[in-house]
Amino acid sequence: VGSPPNGQVSGANNDYLFVCAPVGNVYYSKASGDLHNLLTWGVNLDGSGANPSDFGDGKIFQLANRGAVYTMTGNWTVDGTINIPGSSQLQIAGNTLSLVDLTGLGTISGSAASNVVVLGSNGGNVLLNFTAAANVLNNFTVNRIGTGASATLGSRLNVLNALTLSNGELNTSNLLTLRSSASNTARVAPIATGANVVGNVTVERYIPSRKAWRILSAPVGGITDAAIGSAALTHDQEPGAGPLTTSGGTPRPLSYGMATFSLNAAQTAMTFTATIFNIDITGSQTPDLNDNLVAAHIHVGAPPGANAAVRWGFFGSPDNDVAPKQVVITPFATGVGGTISSTWDLTEGNAGTTLTSNLPGILVGLAYINFHTTQFGGGEIRGQIKMAGAGTQTINQAWQEGSILGLSPNPNPNPGYGTHITGGPVYGSTANGFDQNPIGGAMSSLKTYNSTLNNWVDHPNTNATLVSSEAFITFIRGDRGIPLSYDDVPPTPTTLRASGPLKIGDQTFQVSPSGFTGIPNPFASPIDFATITRSGVQNNFYVWDPKMGGLAGVGAYVLISYNGSTYDAIPASVSPESQYIQSGQGFLVQPSTPGVAGAITIKESDKAATPAMDVFRTSSASSSSGIKNPVIADPTVGQGWNTLQKTYLLDITPVGLSTLGLSAVLEDRYLKTLTPVSLAGKTQLEFTISSIPASARTDRFQLRIIKNGIDAWTSSFPKNAISAYPNPVVDRNISLWFDNKAAGKYEIAIVNSMGQVVFRKSLQHAGGSSMQILQVDKKLVKGTYQLKIDSREESTNISIISNQ
Repeated sequence: VGSPPNGQVSGANNDYLFVCAPVGNVYYSKASGDLHNLLTWGVNLDGSGANPSDFGDGKIFQLANRGAVYTMTGNWTVDGTINIPGSSQLQIAGNTLSLVDLTGLGTISGSAASNVVVLGSNGGNVLLNFTAAANVLNNFTVNRIGTGASATLGSRLNVLNALTLSNGELNTSNLLTLRSSASNTARVAPIATGANVVGNVTVERYIPSRKAWRILSAPVGGITDAAIGSAALTHDQEPGAGPLTTSGGTPRPLSYGMATFSLNAAQTAMTFTATIFNIDITGSQTPDLNDNLVAAHIHVGAPPGANAAVRWGFFGSPDNDVAPKQVVITPFATGVGGTISSTWDLTEGNAGTTLTSNLPGILVGLAYINFHTTQFGGGEIRGQIKMAGAGTQTINQAWQEGSILGLSPNPNPNPGYGTHITGGPVYGSTANGFDQNPIGGAMSSLKTYNSTLNNWVDHPNTNATLVSSEAFITFIRGDRGIPLSYDDVPPTPTTLRASGPLKIGDQTFQVSPSGFTGIPNPFASPIDFATITRSGVQNNFYVWDPKMGGLAGVGAYVLISYNGSTYDAIPASVSPESQYIQSGQGFLVQPSTPGVAGAITIKESDKAATPAMDVFRTSSASSSSGIKNPVIADPTVGQGWNTLQKTYLLDITPVGLSTLGLSAVLEDRYLKTLTPVSLAGKTQLEFTISSIPASARTDRFQLRIIKNGIDAWTSSFPKNAISAYPNPVVDRNISLWFDNKAAGKYEIAIVNSMGQVVFRKSLQHAGGSSMQILQVDKKLVKGTYQLKIDSREESTNISIISNQ
């Protein structure tokens, strides 16, 4: 007689599993008793009879005799098979369920205190289905070995604390979310060599209610085979690029664009589409020659701010799009520019290279796409190519919840999630994915760090840039339910989330030879800067503390600096900033030697084993005191220091001022003193912060450079730039110093923290250097504002303060 097949029989109230197994190896639970107690199980259908000797391999434990709910009362480890009948739940409650195999049509019910560990040494896959209303775990661990050892999610699962992959593979089926709240953010523990996560993961980052800038990142985008990518094309990424002009010398519109990339799973072909604006791609869109496109290439082998060799040309010379030639050029129906698309095939490449030989550099961010014009033969616009795993979301899909205010029928599809992102006057259209302020005049609330300019610059789009591509400084007002057109709306908390494959293993980031470089934390976990591998990079970094800067402030930089044994936060931060960089946080680093590029490698072992600190939690601190930070002063956002009551050393080091016939004094507005400052060498002055609030006033110190009777702020007096003083504003008058600027009309706008334009004016500049007095016709309420100065040639952002 042949052996009967395995199967399952459905009864009135239960499903029963029958298998071809030795007699006595199937055990049924009694109507009562602890499931983790061997005495609760017996060989008879009612749970009576012989008890199992253990919960070991080869035994089957059939949940029975309790209706639809089976509740654990203690930790339970089963090396055999658990069968959950259909329409039934195994409730973990506040315990840990460790299992090897799971069968039946029922589900597991978790909670905020529940843990699941998937074990096993015989390989194979276990399918996990969770109850829809109880699909939550505190900790989830996979530690499974053997051929094909894996665990697969068959339903949605939310992890609140830690995901641990010790051995084996977790297939998320795109159903896993790492949750974030005001009290904790879920993290991924160091993933062991050989372990893996397949499928997309949604990673959340809770943001408390405060209107402030934040340096953010999205820890998704890992690449295994197929990949997608993006590049934001701007003129300011070209090293040494000058102003855009016609052949007659008059300014022409700013050119920019976006490019998207797709690498197939076999990694034998990479397709791209680039959309470029204000570059003549046909030679006949404008009458002038300077904006004519003459060549376009992909270069490989350089970080941002540096140049590399052409590795594949697709327009002009060299032309490497030959096997076969697939370039398609589509001009705009109206306007200047259009789209260019093609495919870089396996055997194609310049100077004896191929796609295969160039892929390592492309996949780690050492490639850029470059468009050359008649005026800029070395390149007019370029963008670093940032690749990520297929399935990674764009900024719009992630942080804007896939909607656009002013375009989408429902601009707030998921209340409590996402935020508004505006693009400013140049890029801020719905076509570029940006939200629209109903009353107009919104400034850019999304910026990336440009190492060449050593400053944050407006990002040109949200709908073609992958959210995982780099660190972004983003102004967060709250979720997408906040009205953009009102300044007096209180902020709300929100949760930003991004989906894509997790990044696993070593993650290397190139550090520009000049200025600072923005680095995203690549992992869904805090990381320890002390253990990161640095090559030619200083042992310190900058973070942005959104809780500093006073009640109306928007945050300030904090330097995390190594003192020989540990790391100091300078100045003392309101948030608990330290050497531990949080999940979803970005930071700034700089090379050890100016002019020499560096790199940092963030490893799985750099993940912090301790829970995430409350950098993103709501602050209960009072308003921060403030002193201007000259180290990496950023004119687009306010600076503020939260100082302790003690003595400080003010270090002033002038650069390039000793031969200009200038003199300088430092004014202390608290002590009402003037102190001479050397412009030929370093000057160090002690000052004390006491319990008197005026000793820590934001504008306590003013460094005056004396030249022909004109005083200017040292930090706001660069060459070939526009500066504003006094700052804070006094008596509604702002002096604008135009240093060697082109003649023409300049549009002035003052924008409050909600993006509302509170003042507009046009100024006519005769060219060269001169002073213009701007008289504001209304009182600026106390707070931080953005002074926006636009011409046809360029845009300037200056953060100004009103203490009125």
